[in-house]
Amino acid sequence: MGFCDFTFILEACWISAFAMLGVLVRLWLGKLFELMQVTSESTALFHDLPANAMGCFLMGFLTSRDSLLKQLHPTVHIGTSTGFLGSFTTFASWNLSVADLFIMGQVASGFVALVIGTQTALVSWVMGSQLAAVVEYWFPERVPEDDEEIVPFLKSHHLAYIGLPLLGILFIGFSILVWQDDGRNRDEVWIATLLAPVGALGRWQLARLNKRGGWFFWGTYAANMLAISIDVVVESVIVAEETANLVLLAIPTGIAGCLSTVSTFVNEIQSLQEHAGIKEAAEEIFEAEEEHEKKVPVAIKSMARQYIYVFASLASAQALFLITYGTVSWSRG
Repeated sequence: MGFCDFTFILEACWISAFAMLGVLVRLWLGKLFELMQVTSESTALFHDLPANAMGCFLMGFLTSRDSLLKQLHPTVHIGTSTGFLGSFTTFASWNLSVADLFIMGQVASGFVALVIGTQTALVSWVMGSQLAAVVEYWFPERVPEDDEEIVPFLKSHHLAYIGLPLLGILFIGFSILVWQDDGRNRDEVWIATLLAPVGALGRWQLARLNKRGGWFFWGTYAANMLAISIDVVVESVIVAEETANLVLLAIPTGIAGCLSTVSTFVNEIQSLQEHAGIKEAAEEIFEAEEEHEKKVPVAIKSMARQYIYVFASLASAQALFLITYGTVSWSRG
């Protein structure tokens, strides 16, 4: 797929638009829960916990009902999942909040934030998929007949005519909210919003690596670690120089926040279990006489891979933060 391909350009535009919307919703949801005194940067209930939970819930719902949407409107599907939900949730900002707790000496709170962040995201995804099952039961998707021609999004632009103006209206609405904020904070939000497509498009391209690394999702892992590295550099500069301009403050929220993702991360964790279930079913059909010996090892292997993927991602993130950003912070007193 070339960079001048029409499909590539259209998908990039949708991802960019949805990414800007995603980062705005994340910022304002975080502000809402902070004003209600639910979340705080000095406790285990970190600032982006509500956004990660809601984003994973929506990802679970979308993933469980995305077969027909992906078939009929692939551009909208990738814009929603990769652009909006990928930018609505953030792996880097979550781990930065955890690292800050460790650096401040709140070790117990840091570990609790890791556990709560992981469990909340996983449970939210499951609840979203269960809601999708209920909706599917009451409102089943209409599957096209064999002789019925499926008109994909790229051949029928009706959805684009409806969707793009809707995105514009939503963006204007959130822009009004941003405009009502204080001057410096408002400018920071604007810059973060404009930088959001850079992170989202980078994650989209890195996702190609997921197909080359066996069961381990190297593309998402690389995107999350790259976002962590960006945060490390920016936060270290801010601490060392004891000053920060608006662009520096907006980079972790805009680029790193959208380059990293929790919704896709959790979706991949769940997919490891689903793939194991498919393999188990195949073994039951073709090797029924060895059902017990085969079924248990496959389930254990799937569970082990899930834990390895989660632990490797979280441990790598904290190691990057504490070795570099932590060292700078501790040296400055």
